[in-house]
Amino acid sequence: MLFGLVIEVHVAHMLFGEKIDDSKEKKLKKDNIKYQLLRSKQRLAKLTEVNKVYNEQINKLKGEIDALRECINFQKNLINDRQQEFEHLESVNGVCHCNECIETDIKANIRADRRSVKKCNTTEELWME
Repeated sequence: MLFGLVIEVHVAHMLFGEKIDDSKEKKLKKDNIKYQLLRSKQRLAKLTEVNKVYNEQINKLKGEIDALRECINFQKNLINDRQQEFEHLESVNGVCHCNECIETDIKANIRADRRSVKKCNTTEELWME
């Protein structure tokens, strides 16, 4: 019996207790909704400001990228022009002007210089004797 009485009190509290609390909760919910609306408006204002700043930075970076592309295209055009000049010189002179050939020529000249230096040193040693 005691258990049944406890259940009845609990049910009565649930039915009648919530009605009193509901009015308070509704007021709190209304206040909460107004507060949340205010907060969301503030967040929206902050986000729009941040987006404006980011959009300005993005536009600046796009401008820099375009300028760099123009520089790269200009340099490519210079390289192509010089390559055509070298090809013309090669066809006229019969000498190749590619990087590999230039490097081998430089190495060959260095070797020739070393040989000539060794020969000079030997003659100087003979004179010293």
